[in-house]
Amino acid sequence: MTASAAAPADPGDRTTRERARRAVYELADAPEPGDGSRYPPGRALSLADGHPGLALLFAELSHTAPPDRRERYRAAAHAHLAAAAAQVHTAPTDGLFQGPPALAFAAHAARHAPDDYARLLHRLDDFLARRVHTLLTDENARLDAGRPGTRIAAYDVVSGATGLGRLLLARHPSAPHGPEAGLRATVRYLIRLSGPVRAHGRTVPGWWTPDGPSIRPEPALPRGHLNFGLAHGIAGPLALLALTRRAGLTEPGHDAAVTTFAEALAHQRRADGQWAGVVPFDDYADGRDADGRYPDHPHPDDGPASPRPVAARTAWCYGTPGAACALHLAAEALGRPDWSRTAVADLTTALEAPRGVTDAGLCHGWAGLLHLTAHLARCSGDPHLTARAAELAGRLLDALALSPQPRSVAHRTGLLDGAAGIALALHSWAADAPPATAWDAALLIR
Repeated sequence: MTASAAAPADPGDRTTRERARRAVYELADAPEPGDGSRYPPGRALSLADGHPGLALLFAELSHTAPPDRRERYRAAAHAHLAAAAAQVHTAPTDGLFQGPPALAFAAHAARHAPDDYARLLHRLDDFLARRVHTLLTDENARLDAGRPGTRIAAYDVVSGATGLGRLLLARHPSAPHGPEAGLRATVRYLIRLSGPVRAHGRTVPGWWTPDGPSIRPEPALPRGHLNFGLAHGIAGPLALLALTRRAGLTEPGHDAAVTTFAEALAHQRRADGQWAGVVPFDDYADGRDADGRYPDHPHPDDGPASPRPVAARTAWCYGTPGAACALHLAAEALGRPDWSRTAVADLTTALEAPRGVTDAGLCHGWAGLLHLTAHLARCSGDPHLTARAAELAGRLLDALALSPQPRSVAHRTGLLDGAAGIALALHSWAADAPPATAWDAALLIR
């Protein structure tokens, strides 16, 4: 075996970092197709695959690119923000990743000075306050009436209160109208969601939903499920509660809720380092652990132990990477080094055999694995994760070099499932630094 074949990836490999830098600018400077295929109807005002997601890429480069390119990228970010703003009155109203909140997040990140986009953000802050008030009023009325069963879209990162709460936290020092009231109301709601409820004659966590992961009823899940992912499950609320505590914005029961969410999340760990993402109601309620065993029973034969479903992916949206980042935030907030060690160890193990990596993108592809691994490596100082990040960068670059089909992720433009997210992940890794614009706050990892 040659030395080059035997040697592990070098975290400081200048060749790989240079490849990554070149790939960033190739993706950023790729010409726009003229058929409008990059912006499907109704999705132009989207962080996932529209103008705001592209604005985040160009905003980041406007701070960090070589000086002779920065103004060009700043102008590109502004152009995408303007195109998004032109559609703000017709866009669907949703959470952080769709509609006016998506534009607000991108405009906030794109600022070079506190007054940049002040008028636009002033209008969007008002919209955000109304949206949060409506959502929380409905959810608190449900909880007050004792009706169990929330909706994923009511509380999650992508469409619900957690994602909107992260935007409120970002705007907290800047917004003239002060988003603190809405942010504190969001925190109180998530604390309430951590409590137990009765459903179908059993006690389950308050975030139980009668729907399936598709956010609608599913025949395979007649009594709904418990979701543990970062994009759509309790890892998101855990991350936001940790971040608000770190910012000094606490409410009664805050630490107890962080502990409840963290322990519930940790209960889904498996021996192979993978974390369950979706657990059917009946499997969760019967007391099995994530490996299908009954830890509280004195005898293993007290009941059948068919294993629960595990995470379909090793990704940001579901599985170990997102869960590990959320648990690490909780560890920092509450001073729990044991949680931090668990997060680092499980991510290291899970990366030995990633599950369901389907593309190069940020949501459930190589770019997401790269960015979350590099992020946790920087936060923890763990050398094994640093080495893993270098390996993942190489795999991502190799995947891009395979000339994917025109409609593949790399040929779309979005943040979650397209070139913007891929370029941003590569850019941060090549620079060995967190993003200047904090664009990854949208992922609830910081």
